[in-house]
Amino acid sequence: MTIRIPWENPLFDKTELTLLQQVFEKNTGDTTLDSFESALGEFIGNPRVVTVNNGTLALLVALMLIDIGPTNKVIAPTYTFASVVNPILMLGATPILVDSHPDSINLDLDAVEFALERNPEVKAILHVDVGGVPPDYDRLLDIAERYGVTVIEDAAEALGSEYKGGRVGALPHIVTLSFQTAKQLTCFEGGAILLPNDLMYEKCRLLRHHGMSAQYEHTAFGLNFRLSAVNAAIGLAQMKRLEEFLQHRNKIMDIYRSYLGGVLKFQSPPINVTRMSWGMAIVQASCREERDNTIAALSKAGIQTRINWKPVHQQPYHSKFLTGNFPIADHVFDTSFTLPLNNGMTLDDAVFVAKQAVSANT
Repeated sequence: MTIRIPWENPLFDKTELTLLQQVFEKNTGDTTLDSFESALGEFIGNPRVVTVNNGTLALLVALMLIDIGPTNKVIAPTYTFASVVNPILMLGATPILVDSHPDSINLDLDAVEFALERNPEVKAILHVDVGGVPPDYDRLLDIAERYGVTVIEDAAEALGSEYKGGRVGALPHIVTLSFQTAKQLTCFEGGAILLPNDLMYEKCRLLRHHGMSAQYEHTAFGLNFRLSAVNAAIGLAQMKRLEEFLQHRNKIMDIYRSYLGGVLKFQSPPINVTRMSWGMAIVQASCREERDNTIAALSKAGIQTRINWKPVHQQPYHSKFLTGNFPIADHVFDTSFTLPLNNGMTLDDAVFVAKQAVSANT
């Protein structure tokens, strides 16, 4: 079947080529990386930005920053991509999987509190902003303070989302980003960590670059997590259009919700979320059969969709040692899929997708 509307389709123009040419011809690697980090920090409202190779390594660095190790446990969602729990495992720590909230599909904070009561070894809560939906920060940070744990927010899909008017990444906890090709802003591959204070920021910069505070002067442990100048140049070019991309994605979601709100279930952000950047268009059908029939109809019309992550506790590898009862995550996996939502699609494309989905459900 010929693909008419792809699920993943980043948008580029001559700006990317111009900045890439400068890197190749003028060796502007260091300044390009600094410029990208500065532009990102200015957009978010937090200048303490450290870019890295990809979003998975951003999570690994974030965990290393707070010295996660074999004696620690880290709360994480089971309904997420496996790259969220793998850095925990790599450091020898134990993931404590938690079920999803049925409306936001994020971590169920009631279940988080229950897990904290039963696991005093928990050192951190790793919250994933599913589809770009931020958490109820007030409650999440209150829980973290009462139990003495650190919050790490995986905002890979939430760049540009806001809570009480403040952008994700500007609040007082560690936040990680991803710049993979499906995201609101892409470097093809890349990631970033946003830090809440200068001490963590300096430690993160050392971790990223072999622990070197000066040339061949290793004052701390570190590895090579640096983002390349080529990727930074693409990211810097994309920053110039980020606000345009975010507004476009919101218009697409408005179309989807207008046409499909009566036949498919959309995520519901917490009440104090004042802006959604919509990293993905996740929808739920009433049952698995209805979901599969809708996907088949859209595929026949040349529309790519995607069934998101099998929960971690269902994965062939992880299920050997990470088990539990997670009915909401199981239900979301059985009934949900994602519609195309990318910077390269048009509003007419969105209308076509929506009409095809309506036809499949009537």
